[in-house]
Amino acid sequence: AQMFIRTSAHLMNVAPFFGKWLKDLAADQLDNGGVPFVIPHVLDENSHSSAAWGDAAVICPWVIYQCYGDKQILEQQYESMKAWIDYMHAQGEQEFLWNTGFHFGDWLGLDSKPGSYIGATDRDLIATAFYAYSTSLFVKTAAVLQKEEDVSYYTNVYEQVLKAFRHEFITPSGRLSVPTQTAHVLALMFGLVEGP
Repeated sequence: AQMFIRTSAHLMNVAPFFGKWLKDLAADQLDNGGVPFVIPHVLDENSHSSAAWGDAAVICPWVIYQCYGDKQILEQQYESMKAWIDYMHAQGEQEFLWNTGFHFGDWLGLDSKPGSYIGATDRDLIATAFYAYSTSLFVKTAAVLQKEEDVSYYTNVYEQVLKAFRHEFITPSGRLSVPTQTAHVLALMFGLVEGP
């Protein structure tokens, strides 16, 4: 959903559909903020909270707001968005890296090993990249809704995740430690590297 939402919003008015679907996401969201792999949640109870899949909780409302300019979707989904950020924050062996749990990774990546659906990009890099990106979008959401305490708190979280990402995945000479196309695209698209 989060991969196609901008395209679908360009092609048609999908705000009513995604408004309903995001309500379903919030209803199926776990008490700890985790997000099921599919909405409605029809899989077993352990099928939840992969990076990129769960980030639909934050990315989809933000894209709908960007495309249609209606703050109502942000107000409706705010607690769900916040819960997903808090879920990611509680993961990982280090507070600002998401380096634990199951992740689909670069699903169907053309650089996957024979017999595997998961591409060659390090799943910890993908998870931490989405952790940073969704947190940055949540900070923007809090600013739009004038929730200044959350802006301050989650700006700090974002800055710490960004610092941890750079420490973990960028070499001292400035190269990404994971030399795949996906790693480079995520780092550039999500603003995780310095420079022009």
